[in-house]
Amino acid sequence: MTVTYYLTANPIDADSLDHQPVVNLNGERVGMIEDIIRSTEDNQYYGMIDLEGHTLDRRPSYLETDTVGVPLNDVLLFEEGRSLVLTTRGDEYLRDAEAREIENWEEVDTLYSL
Repeated sequence: MTVTYYLTANPIDADSLDHQPVVNLNGERVGMIEDIIRSTEDNQYYGMIDLEGHTLDRRPSYLETDTVGVPLNDVLLFEEGRSLVLTTRGDEYLRDAEAREIENWEEVDTLYSL
């Protein structure tokens, strides 16, 4: 017997996520989505999160940044108008001072959810 599964991919306008609040699993606001990008280095999608005045100290260069890219795999996307939730791994990534800056990227117009 053969079982076949069909998945439907629903397009999401990436711009509809701009300025949506981002919270951690405790419901604490950590920032908001500034943009959705795709790294041209590793072909991974990232949500660029504006930390709203909080800065991350990135060692060893000691550059401070108030925007950080979190892999979209670590962000739970909900319907438009609702908060986006970081998974535990996403929250840890956000706080990691060694998290690399994304230098080579392109903006994303459309995402697909299953």
